[in-house]
Amino acid sequence: MSSPIFLALSSYDKTAVVEAIKNNPDWSTVDELGEAFLELANAKPYSADKIAEVIAGLENDPDIPLIKTTDFYEQPDQRPIEEILCEVIFDLIRRVFSDDIPAIEPTNPFLVSALISGACIRTGLCNSSAQSGMITTGLRFEGTEWWETFSGEKAQVWAIHAALHLLAGGTRVYHEEQIGYRQDEVLPALKAIAEQNVVTNLRGKELLQAAIAEAEAEFPSNLPLLDIWKILFP
Repeated sequence: MSSPIFLALSSYDKTAVVEAIKNNPDWSTVDELGEAFLELANAKPYSADKIAEVIAGLENDPDIPLIKTTDFYEQPDQRPIEEILCEVIFDLIRRVFSDDIPAIEPTNPFLVSALISGACIRTGLCNSSAQSGMITTGLRFEGTEWWETFSGEKAQVWAIHAALHLLAGGTRVYHEEQIGYRQDEVLPALKAIAEQNVVTNLRGKELLQAAIAEAEAEFPSNLPLLDIWKILFP
């Protein structure tokens, strides 16, 4: 991909992204942001927060015109970019969660999805029940019926995904309403996973201990995504 949107986003240049949208204020241009986000994040997962921050900054930019789209009846319509972005990013989030490949590898899109979603949460770009549900299920919270979602060889990757997701979301994922009302369950759940030896990958164990340490301190600050990713993949 080498479109103006992709090139601008790859250099974290919000001004250039705005100009690209102004040149073609169409739904397809905004949708391209989601595709570029996904491609760039899969190439460098630890850059997801920088990308999300640029996109989040578009929501209230006064220089961006209304976006051309169609209504329910397929008639021409115009809507604010924040409405289109909400749909595009939420669709992206749902897609990246879809394939829970069990491999503990840096190219596993399921593991990358934890950083993408966490970055969206920490920057305020998207914080939904679908995202928190992935965390609570991965942590085996009571009421999640996690055993219907994963078992066997997938148990480890879901636990690692949840730890990555928590660390990437940071302060906001822990304290805001999606997880916040159940934050007292986070630390016991992480410790139970560690004690039950759900995670056998040595780097995965280190990541789990990092998540436990942050939960014990009640997630006082956001760890850099690069530092989080390097725990698992040095």
